[in-house]
Amino acid sequence: MTCVGDGRVVGASGGSSKTLSTELARKSGARVKYRPSPQYRSDFVGYWVLPLAT
Repeated sequence: MTCVGDGRVVGASGGSSKTLSTELARKSGARVKYRPSPQYRSDFVGYWVLPLAT
């Protein structure tokens, strides 16, 4: 799960580290999921903001 700057969350399921093309992603059933905020999870506790490299 990755929190985008405006609070939306992007996550992925399916596929593997060898899924390097859209064709392989379709064959393995990989999906990208968008959520409005991290609070969609009932077990959500909090998150860290990582510093940006300059």
